[in-house]
Amino acid sequence: MFLTPDNLHLGWRTAVPGTKALLWLTLLLVLVSGGCSKPKGLVILNPQNPERDYDFDLGRLALGEVREYVVQLKNAEGRPLSIREVASGCSCTTPKLSYLNEQGARVEGPILWNQQAFVVPKDAVIELALRVESKLVPNPNAVKRVIVRIQTDSEVDPAKTLEVHMVVDVPFYVVPKMINLGRVPIGGIAQGKTEISRAMGTGELILGVLSKPENVDVVLETPEDLGAMFWRVHVRWFPPHEHGAQMSSVLLSTSGPHGVGEGPPLEIQLLTIGVEDVVADPMLFSLPQRLEINSGAGAVQLRSMVGGNRILVTGATPEGPFAECFRASATAISPDANGRSEQWIVQLTCTRPPETSEAFSGHVVVSLDDAVTPTVRIPYQRKLNP
Repeated sequence: MFLTPDNLHLGWRTAVPGTKALLWLTLLLVLVSGGCSKPKGLVILNPQNPERDYDFDLGRLALGEVREYVVQLKNAEGRPLSIREVASGCSCTTPKLSYLNEQGARVEGPILWNQQAFVVPKDAVIELALRVESKLVPNPNAVKRVIVRIQTDSEVDPAKTLEVHMVVDVPFYVVPKMINLGRVPIGGIAQGKTEISRAMGTGELILGVLSKPENVDVVLETPEDLGAMFWRVHVRWFPPHEHGAQMSSVLLSTSGPHGVGEGPPLEIQLLTIGVEDVVADPMLFSLPQRLEINSGAGAVQLRSMVGGNRILVTGATPEGPFAECFRASATAISPDANGRSEQWIVQLTCTRPPETSEAFSGHVVVSLDDAVTPTVRIPYQRKLNP
C-alpha cells in the first residue's frame, strides 16, 4: 500500500502495532524531504559577515581610484531563475552580472535592462561585479552606502538586496568644484577662480600647476600670499572659443600627508559656453497675432559680449515672407561721440498688416561696422492662431 493523503488513515487503522512506528518514520521522512526541496532564491557564497551576508565593505578609496568587487551568488531556486533588473542606488556604483555555462564560457548579463530577462540556469554561480568610481561618489570623507537590488522571479526572495559601503578620502575641498565661466564670446577672454582648503587635517599641500591647456593662463595664490590657510586659483581662458559648451581642466600637483612625498594630482574642471561676440536678447521677434499699421511688432536688445567693445549699427532690413509688411530700426543706448555703443535696441514695426492668418517667419538682418561680426540675423516669427 502506498502512503497517500487518501489512505493514510486506513493504513493507520489496519496496521499492526509494530508497524505504527514505521508509518510515523515514513511520514517524517516525507515531510523532511519535501522541506529540503523548497527554493532558496539567490544565496550569497562569499559574505564578508555571515550574520549579515548582504553587507559589503569596499574600504577606503583615494579620489580618482576605481575599485571593483565581485559578489558570488548561487541560483538555489531549484530551477532556472529569470533576472529582470539589477539596479544601483547611486551612479557611482555600476553592477554587472555574468556566469559560466556548462561549457566554461562566460555569459554576460545585459548592460541596459529592458523587457527581456536574463535567465540563469539552475545551480549556476553568478558573479555580480560592483564597479565603484570614486570621482562620482557624493559627500567624500564620509561613509557612502549604496543599495543594489536584484529583481527576479524567485518565489522566496524576488528582490535580493545588497548594501555596499565605502569611504572616499579627499584631502582638499574645492569651492566651487568647477570653475563655470558661463557664456563667453568666441573672441573674448573668460576669467574665473576657485578656492582650495584642507579637508582631512593630515597636512597635504598644493605644490603648483602640473598641467593646463595652452590657451589657459593659471595663477596660484598660496596661503603665504593670502595670509590664510587656503589656496586660490585664478584662470583666464583666451580666445578663440568654440561655439557651445566646452570643457577643459587644470591639474595641480600635491604632496602626501604632512607635506611629505607626492600625492595624487588635483583636477579642477573648467566650463565655458561659447557664444557670438554680438548677441540678441531675446533671440527672436515673437510677432503678435493682431498687427496694425505703425504698431510695434517686437523689440530685442543687441549686445556686445566683449567687454569694452562698442559696435555701430549701420542698417537693419527685414528679409523673408511678408518682409515688406515691416520696418526695422536700431537705437543706441548711451552712445559715445562716434555713435558707438555696447547695447542697441532693434525695433520691428508693422507698416502693413500681413494678409494671412497662417504662421510665417523670416529674419531681420542687422548690419554692423565691425570686422569680426559684420552682420547679425535675428529671426521673426508669428505662430498659427489657435
